[in-house]
Amino acid sequence: MAPRMMYLDESGELGFNPSGSRHFVGALVCTSDANRLKNAVKRWSARLISNGWPKAQEIKATELYHSRPNRSIPANAPWKQNPNAVICELLQLIGSHSEEIRAVSVVKAKIVRPNLKKAPYGILYNYFTSWVIIPAALHHDDIHLIVDQRNKESHTLEHFDGYIETRIWSRPNPPTEFKIDHMFSHQSYGLRAVDFVAWAIFRYREHGDATFYSVLQPYLKQDIVWP
Repeated sequence: MAPRMMYLDESGELGFNPSGSRHFVGALVCTSDANRLKNAVKRWSARLISNGWPKAQEIKATELYHSRPNRSIPANAPWKQNPNAVICELLQLIGSHSEEIRAVSVVKAKIVRPNLKKAPYGILYNYFTSWVIIPAALHHDDIHLIVDQRNKESHTLEHFDGYIETRIWSRPNPPTEFKIDHMFSHQSYGLRAVDFVAWAIFRYREHGDATFYSVLQPYLKQDIVWP
């Protein structure tokens, strides 16, 4: 039997630089039929490329949203004047081709506890993303978690894999198999999908733009706003 695939990505950041984002969003897309999700995202991507998106450039949510002034994209590309529509189409596909979507949105201004405020970046990332990973992994036999390769852990404490594995195995009804891989998004259509999910939720939390969040909302099994 194929494993239950889980794809994790984030939008925003957890630093406390005044010029940084006000929110951090961790998002998780889960499916037991990875090929079904992959094929949906692949077909959508192929159609976008055939209609003017540069083939050598990965399709990322931020770049697609801001594609109108991009001179490398032909002015007559049918979606260029309304990229919102194709983004919403993809989010609908992701929702309907996934088993569940989970998200945690952190309001950074409310991180006041000294142990969290002073924690290294990676520690905060591990702590908050575990809120969506743990409940999605329990009560399943075989879990394969794919995490975006970008690694911001510079601390010497327990790193992401060890932290999540410890939390998983210490809970009742853990999976019989649990594997974590780190990949770049161009290597995984699942990571490409969750990039759009995290971006859509972040855009709602950070900018109050519900255009994309409203498409996802019916598919959100877990939508935490911390605290």
